[in-house]
Amino acid sequence: MSKELKRIAVILGAGVTGLKTAAELAKAGYDVTVIEKNDNVGGMSKSFKYKDYTLDYGPHKFYSQIKGIMPEYKEILGKYCLKIEKTNSLYLLGKYFHFPPNPAQLLFGISPLVLIKLGLSYNKALIKSTINPKENRSYEDYFINGFGRAGYELLFKGLCEKVWGDPKEISEELARRRIPVPSIKEFIRNAITGAKERPDVSAKYFYYPKQGFGMFTDILHETIKKYDGKIILEATPTEIVTKNNKITKISYKDKTGNKKEIKDIDIIISTIHLEDFISLFVPSAPKDALESTKKLKYRALVLCYVFLNKKRALKDNWYFYPERDVCFNRVSEQKTFSPYTVSEDKTVITVEISCDEDSELYKKEEKDIQNIVVEDLEKVDVLKKEDIIEFFTKKGTRIYPVYNIGFRDNIKKILEFIHNFDNTYTIGRQGLFNYNNADHCMDMANLTANHIIKNGTREEWRKIIEIFDTYKIVD
Repeated sequence: MSKELKRIAVILGAGVTGLKTAAELAKAGYDVTVIEKNDNVGGMSKSFKYKDYTLDYGPHKFYSQIKGIMPEYKEILGKYCLKIEKTNSLYLLGKYFHFPPNPAQLLFGISPLVLIKLGLSYNKALIKSTINPKENRSYEDYFINGFGRAGYELLFKGLCEKVWGDPKEISEELARRRIPVPSIKEFIRNAITGAKERPDVSAKYFYYPKQGFGMFTDILHETIKKYDGKIILEATPTEIVTKNNKITKISYKDKTGNKKEIKDIDIIISTIHLEDFISLFVPSAPKDALESTKKLKYRALVLCYVFLNKKRALKDNWYFYPERDVCFNRVSEQKTFSPYTVSEDKTVITVEISCDEDSELYKKEEKDIQNIVVEDLEKVDVLKKEDIIEFFTKKGTRIYPVYNIGFRDNIKKILEFIHNFDNTYTIGRQGLFNYNNADHCMDMANLTANHIIKNGTREEWRKIIEIFDTYKIVD
């Protein structure tokens, strides 16, 4: 594509999806500009330096079942791609179990009375579903039908309440996509046969950049620049102008507060939150589309970094905590992802707490959060208080899309409006309200860029979006 014929593509957001899409279009000869509100790239997939540590915003393991993604990821990282044997555990009933569980641990680690209760509850659910089948509408329905009420309450109810909210209000779609074990029969089968041989359930290895996950997004950034693409940091979009079913101009404020414009846009791709994107349109989006964006719900995230005066803290890469008597969802150890990110004689663990932005915990001061977290870490035998040398938190809003019952109706109204504009795409976790991982973001980016490069039709694009809704999270 010669310089004078270059098509202008604008990408909103410099997370994995935005960067990868921009890189592919830049390589294909497009005049690419990425607009990012933060002062660095990567979104939640970036790393940050703290003293002698390189830290991530939570654990960013990488593994994919999607054809072609793993080879491409390894090629991008080259010699900096580490292969890590994955180990993780589940804390349940006061004990740590391998995850996925092995049969010996289940047999001897859980009280016979609990096992009997689980079995009776499952049989009851099985008989009930045979006589009077009930549609799985909610997260709660999905797991009660598959595990019985006792199994649901032991394994899944507390996890949902901690991470996403009320299980009665959460769509069964989230359960299917986030926890791909639909019944106790499947759970036991995986335990007996070994779920690590089932890559759709659990991966044996994951792959990680030597200097933190931000290394991956930094390489994408450099690729964009190599092909003459531009990334404008600390820039806030202020207005999107449409004409004749196309977006023609975007205005933004740069880091100095000056207003800038990009005109004659051929392609615009948004990876920012749908509410933020839709609110920019001039003329304004219809009332039902605007209202639908406001009905989409997210959970906030509190990340606690606990620095310890010891070489290792966890025997695994991370631990899951599904029960409500522990405040956090997951604890991971950066050093187990890459020993090159933490000094040899010290370690740091990352504690993840999902909550609502207006919750008491989110509003608490750092010292108060530390007291709560450390107490629970001691309770579950992760650390001793005297080993702690430092503690700090980072908070983020609108991190986890919450698939409430009926959320698909809101997404449909929003996309109906966006699809009126022939040169406009919205993709990514935030841009499509899609609960996905980095490998899914790469796939979204590749499919979107390929579609644009070959001048695909809107009907073809709608079919591609359906692919995005089949993604599943594999732990």
